[in-house]
Amino acid sequence: MKELKLGSPWVLHERKLRAMFRKDKDVEVELDEKAKKYIIRVETGKKADALARIMPQEVTFGSVTFRVCVVPANVGEVLPKDAPMIDVLKAAFEGNEAVYEIRPVSKGLFRDLVYVVFENCVVQYEADNLADVKGNISTLYENIARDIFPDANGALFCTTVRLGSDSNALDKPLGEWP
Repeated sequence: MKELKLGSPWVLHERKLRAMFRKDKDVEVELDEKAKKYIIRVETGKKADALARIMPQEVTFGSVTFRVCVVPANVGEVLPKDAPMIDVLKAAFEGNEAVYEIRPVSKGLFRDLVYVVFENCVVQYEADNLADVKGNISTLYENIARDIFPDANGALFCTTVRLGSDSNALDKPLGEWP
């Protein structure tokens, strides 16, 4: 008989963070359960500043609250305080191969809107749904982004409909494996 193993919701959140940044060489994610915090180490100050703006300071799971600490390796350059959301998102996702493109939408009523378009590929992390391996469009990156970036006001997360890195590769398996 198989044994059912349930993980803590904060561990699942850490896996989502790792999945989001697995293709970004400048970002490293760590979970410190004793101190109740996520440590996100970023190579550049500009990217760290951008991530700190779109990530919540705390994430609450029932009665347990974890802090989110974005730590730059090199302080250096930061974004201006009044930087538009498109500049913040471009800095946050610079070098992340999971992002297909970041494009502005026409002005909204009260703020600028920006599309963050992710690649259509299989994202591997525990507790995911591998139904997308059968050829369905994988929207897992955009779903993870909606969960871990709730403070990205004006950002619309979506997935490209092209298949893999070669748009003519319809006879090949969808996506990629880590």
